Amino acid sequence: MNHTKIVLRTLFYQFFILFIGMSIGFLINPEWFGHKSVIVNRSIRNIFYPIEYNDNVEMFLMDIGKSRLWVQLDDPPNLTFYNSKMVGEEWFETDYSYSNKKQEIIEGHYKTRIKWKPWEYYYENDGVIQ
Repeated sequence: MNHTKIVLRTLFYQFFILFIGMSIGFLINPEWFGHKSVIVNRSIRNIFYPIEYNDNVEMFLMDIGKSRLWVQLDDPPNLTFYNSKMVGEEWFETDYSYSNKKQEIIEGHYKTRIKWKPWEYYYENDGVIQ
């Protein structure tokens, strides 16, 4: 009887220590487990390893801004852009001109915001967390 109690107690504590270790592992490394593991891992990567803004990103964002204007003007065939620039990594500004169906030249200025960064960059905390 005494040996059985010792064996059961030993097994219980071994499983208890294993359970505690696995619980700590789940808490420390949430990006490895569960159906939201990809989201948590990507959020951690976005927070601690920010995205670089380089020439390729700038050209891509300018193309997005130009295509937005092109769609907004309903597909003009001879749309030309000049003085195109990105302001503050998110605002696309350009001057444009095109001729409409009556062959009138229309010029204008266009400005749009392109949110290209992950949601962590746009998160605003309105108050103190208590």
